[in-house]
Amino acid sequence: MVVKPCQLILFLEEPRFSRPGSGLAGRLTPSRAEAYFDAMSGDLLGLATAWCRRGPGRSVRVNLAPGPETAEIQRTIKRLGFECVVDAERSEIEHLKMYTNEVRAESCPVIFLRPRAPDLPVELLEKMMTSPSHVTFLPTTDGGWHALHACLPQTGLFEEVAFETAKEARDTAERIEERGLSIESVRPWPVVQTLSDLEALWHRLRKEPARAPRCHSLLEAW
Repeated sequence: MVVKPCQLILFLEEPRFSRPGSGLAGRLTPSRAEAYFDAMSGDLLGLATAWCRRGPGRSVRVNLAPGPETAEIQRTIKRLGFECVVDAERSEIEHLKMYTNEVRAESCPVIFLRPRAPDLPVELLEKMMTSPSHVTFLPTTDGGWHALHACLPQTGLFEEVAFETAKEARDTAERIEERGLSIESVRPWPVVQTLSDLEALWHRLRKEPARAPRCHSLLEAW
């Protein structure tokens, strides 16, 4: 059986305190926001590593929006053998659109993974890959999505999508269906974007600390 290569593209963005109230970073002190970002990034890189080891022909690209700790994170990414793209100009959403519109010699399966929760089960990523549908979502519990699996290119897939809103997943699904593609969702997973989400994460990790060991240690210390 020929195994078609699959790439996981992980998006990481250090907290930007010039945007108070935006995301979890706006609800924590700067030092705690940086500490959580470091722990979350480490756990998501651990998830990417576990995913990579589960099958042949897999690779990881990390899209990193730079910040004070960029150099240290880059060293970690390099040590893991992952590709790292540092870009201060384009946002996560601009990168999503760029990747889906990119001209390719042949179709390429890709998983887009966004940093919405550090304790995502690797089994959900695996389930996405085995779906017979053209596109598979790993949805959040608030109308968005953590991850999306599809074969690229898919020109215009994210046009007119209201990202970062409760309509995000619905809008994306509509764009997919407009192209005559089949779509499927795996089990939803909670996001971590508010202080109550962070507390819920702590309770989940007290039961299963191995899901995100760095965040578990950090939250226990807090």
